[in-house]
Amino acid sequence: MIQVALFFLFIIGVLLAIRWDLNSNNGQVLSIKQASLRTLMWFAIGLSFSLLLFFTYHHFHQFYSLEQFLNYKIKYNSQFQINTQGNIQQTISNFNKNAAVLFLSGFFIEYALSMDNLFVILLIFQSYQVSPNNQRKLLSYGIWGAIIMRFIFIFAGAALVSQFHFVLYIFAVFLIYSGFNIMVQKEEDENFDPNKSKLVKFASKLVKINNQGPTDKLWYRNNGLLFFTPLFLILLVVEFSDLIFAVDSVPAVFGITTDAYLVFFANIFAIIGLRSLFFVLGASINKFYALQYGLSLVLIFIGCKMLFDKWFHHIGFNHFHNLLTLLAILGGSIVFSLAFPKPNTQS
Repeated sequence: MIQVALFFLFIIGVLLAIRWDLNSNNGQVLSIKQASLRTLMWFAIGLSFSLLLFFTYHHFHQFYSLEQFLNYKIKYNSQFQINTQGNIQQTISNFNKNAAVLFLSGFFIEYALSMDNLFVILLIFQSYQVSPNNQRKLLSYGIWGAIIMRFIFIFAGAALVSQFHFVLYIFAVFLIYSGFNIMVQKEEDENFDPNKSKLVKFASKLVKINNQGPTDKLWYRNNGLLFFTPLFLILLVVEFSDLIFAVDSVPAVFGITTDAYLVFFANIFAIIGLRSLFFVLGASINKFYALQYGLSLVLIFIGCKMLFDKWFHHIGFNHFHNLLTLLAILGGSIVFSLAFPKPNTQS
């Protein structure tokens, strides 16, 4: 019961943190300095959480005996390298260490996906020429939408994986497809034409759109009739992008671990502070152009690792090697972007 109470207190604290980030500074645009400092703060908090897991994660599962660890090892198979032949303290130490590494791997992947999601939202705002005031409104809806959709898919995915292990192989194939799709579609995304959006065309047939209505409202009433504004259509496009990234997010994090707590923590700490990160990316949207290619390689790598998991374990590829590989790919793409900037990003 204490465990459940602490978990709900944690969720409440996270929701309050997200609400503060969205509404601080009176909801106005953050300066680059403010946004950068706040982004670094949230990122540091996410990294620091791995230290808490390193020392206390066995308490989340209330593991205090070798028998309990053995049952967990059987359930999660290769997720944790748990040696129950030693003493209880050594087993706890190894378990917590692996949990911290798995959390960091999931955190970096989810953070990269969140950044890519924000890149797409920025592109949508630019394509539709959304005013700064309306950007703030749509961004808040977009972030809450991302939170809700990710958790729905995560808990649904956790239920599926726990009942049907073969779902992981479906996830693996989907990740490989998504990775190659990101590479192929990147150029098309940069040339996104809002007038050709199938979603917008479909929504326009279902609801009444009035281009002459208020520019800062999603809908309004006139003579008792409900009309929707173009801003509502833009919100639909933003939420649809959230849906796409939520679908990608679930297989990606389950490719790292099927432990429900670690999946939850990796996602929540990647989502906190998205508003601050939005303003940082807004000032450097073209500087980190290679990050999207790095993310595609990460998804392909995770998919292949899921498909050939036994071979990876046979060659001694552990969680720490997995984390280093992810950091090398994502970090390398950022360094490449800075070392070889696009001509229009050079100062």
